[in-house]
Formats: sequence, C-alpha cells, structure tokens
Amino acid sequence: RNCHAGILASECRLQAAGNQFQSIKFGAVQLFNSHAELEGNVLADCGVGVSLRAGLRDRIAGATECRLRTNVIRKCEIGLKVCSAQGGRVQCGASEDSFTENGDGLVVQGPGARVRLERCQICRCQRGGAHVAKDARLELDSCELLDNGRGVVMAGGSSADVQRCCFEGNTGWAIRLESEPALAASPQVTCITGNVFGSQLRGNAGRKRIRVDARDVLPVVMDNVEPEGEAVEA
Repeated sequence: RNCHAGILASECRLQAAGNQFQSIKFGAVQLFNSHAELEGNVLADCGVGVSLRAGLRDRIAGATECRLRTNVIRKCEIGLKVCSAQGGRVQCGASEDSFTENGDGLVVQGPGARVRLERCQICRCQRGGAHVAKDARLELDSCELLDNGRGVVMAGGSSADVQRCCFEGNTGWAIRLESEPALAASPQVTCITGNVFGSQLRGNAGRKRIRVDARDVLPVVMDNVEPEGEAVEA
C-alpha cells in the first residue's frame, strides 16, 4: 500500500496469487521481458494495474508472456498496459478478469503486442474500455463492455477479433475502426462477429454501435444484433 511501485520484474518468472495492491503511484505489477501468472489479485487506485513490456536487452529482442485469471483491477489510471518495442514480443491472455472504473480499461501498443481476453468484464472506464494502437492486435471473446466512455477504439493499422461480446451503455462508439495512415502495412483482417449491442438507455449512451472508417483491408462485420434480434450494421 501507498508505494511508488509494487512488483518490478525483469527477465524472470513470476507467480502472484491472492495479493492486494492498493494506492501504488506508478505500477502495481510491472514486467519487462518476463513470464508471469497472475491469479485472484486485487489491484486498486494505482497508476497502472498491470504493465507488460518487451524490448531490447543486450541487443537481443526480448519477449514477455503473461496469463491473467480472476483478477480485479479497479480505479487505476490504466488497468492493463501492454507495450512492445524494438522487436520485442508481448503476449497476454486473460480470463474472467474485471477491469472496473479505470481511466482506460486496457491499452495495447506496438507491432509485437497481442492481447486476448475471454469472459472478462470492462465497465465504467472513464475514457474507454480498450484502445489498440497501430500494428497491435486485440482479441475479445465472450466479454462484457458496459457503461464506458468508449468501447473499443482501433487505430489505423491495428487489428482485432471481437466475437460473442456484449456492449451496452457506452457513451461513444461501442467499436470504432479508425482509418489507416498513408503507407501503412496491411494488418491482419479484423472480424466483428456475433456480438450483442444493448438498447439505448439514456441520452447518447448505447446509441453509437460500430463505425468503420476507410481501410484498405475491409473488416468482416456480420451477425451482430440487438437483444431483440434486430441486426446491427456498421
């Protein structure tokens, strides 16, 4: 509690289960070129809940792999931040984790950054549920994104696979695919399939569903519906 940093791990293996991190100024758990399993932890009121990075060390590109399960990350500036640089690779898998009342639920950056969430809940995050920067990839399966500022924002050149998720009460676009920058390399195909978009509850909340800006590689958008079964188009 009330520290500048919680766990700092570099080039090692880490297992952390059942811990509580409270009011950590910078990052509760910070990993660089490491392998980790985090289960059943509570991370609250921190700068960043979990920070995963990979990059060069002694001129060799490193890698970080992390498995999250049943963690609660709430009231942080950023819940989960994943960043790859200088040829590094970061892979993160999460299941049944909760990202609640953060500034951003998760931020994914860098060409070697890959994040997959299954059965997770991202709710009441002020700026947005997930932001994916150029060249990064996000996969969401059977997740709930509720009452966020925005749902999922995909920068040009990024890619995603969003399926069987529920979006409801988000003020901005539930899913927005921004246009690709000039001369950008073609990313993997983005798929948005089989999702449910809740009805508009108040004001603009829940009104904006899917927006696709100009992209060279067209996304696959199909079988998305409202709770009553009416189709939702991009």
